[in-house]
Amino acid sequence: MKTYGFEPIKLDIINKKPKGTWNVMYASAVFLHFTIDDFRRALRNIHQALQAGGILAFTLIQGEGELTKDERLGLPRYFKFYTQDELQALLNETGFRVTDLRTTEYGDKTWLYITAKKI
Repeated sequence: MKTYGFEPIKLDIINKKPKGTWNVMYASAVFLHFTIDDFRRALRNIHQALQAGGILAFTLIQGEGELTKDERLGLPRYFKFYTQDELQALLNETGFRVTDLRTTEYGDKTWLYITAKKI
C-alpha cells in the first residue's frame, strides 16, 4: 500500500467507530472470526462511520454454527458461519440493506460476497 501512496489504518472496529466519514468500507474474510455480538457491534460502528448511502462490502463463509480450529496457523482460530437469511436479518437490524449477495465455491466452502448500503 505504501508503494502506492497509501497508509494502512489500524482499526478496532468492534470497540470504536473509525475516525472520519467513509464512502466505502471493505473487509475480506475478517468478520467470520468475530462472534455474532462482536460482528453486531462492528456493524454499528461501521454504520456510524459511513456517509449517507455508504457501501459496506465483505466476505463470509456460508453455513451454520461456529468452530475453533488450529489448521494453517498452528494457533486456535474462531470461525462463525452464517446463512443468507441470518446475515440479511443482522444487516437489516444494524441499518443496512443488502444490494448484492453472491456465492462462490472455493475448496469445500461456499463463500458469501456481500455488498450492503447504509440506510
